[in-house]
Amino acid sequence: MASQVVRDLIDRVAERRKGDDLWYCELIIGFAACNHGELAGLVYQKALQNAVDDVEKKEIWSRIREAILKAMVYLGQARLLAAELALFEVLKLEDVDQETPQRDWKDDEHGKMKAVDWLTTLSGTEFADRFVTLADERCPDLSHYLITLSNGHVMTDERVLDMVETERLILLALMAQNVGWWAQSHYRALIRVGGTKEMAHAANELALEITKTFGIKIDGASNVDELCDSAI
Repeated sequence: MASQVVRDLIDRVAERRKGDDLWYCELIIGFAACNHGELAGLVYQKALQNAVDDVEKKEIWSRIREAILKAMVYLGQARLLAAELALFEVLKLEDVDQETPQRDWKDDEHGKMKAVDWLTTLSGTEFADRFVTLADERCPDLSHYLITLSNGHVMTDERVLDMVETERLILLALMAQNVGWWAQSHYRALIRVGGTKEMAHAANELALEITKTFGIKIDGASNVDELCDSAI
């Protein structure tokens, strides 16, 4: 049973973020990052309360679905399994967009090119070229998963969530896991794909708010402005 403090957090964020459809994705991913994915169903049900029609209900699930798929890359199945189960238990079939086409995940050069572009945005040409070259040479099967599938198809897919929203989710998850060294690249990436300093601060602050709810201490980022400025 979810504690009242968790329910209060969900209500507070939902109220504060009216008009921003990313809030429920952020809470689900943030809870999963703290090993509390079982609370995802509560977040989803709260999001449904604000849906005005059946079309919006389907849009809510489509956004959550893509957020979880992308989170597989930076959170992993171990943290997300409880969230998936909690969502499946409350998800109604009529709220699923049956017209959403399945992805074609063949090993193709288009996916590889998208991955290199994204890695370059994150960490620069030198890192991207070296990473892809070494991965291809030393472990082609892992390279296929890490680069072509994870980065080329999953992370850069803008079917529902654009790259600004994707980077906001990544930042939140990395900060909630206290992986600040990795988050630094994504603060810069958020700015490079069109995000703002305000979004960067919001991701950091929400990560602190979520982890505090579960009694988890994280460092947070004290140099958000500096990281964002270094992307320009």
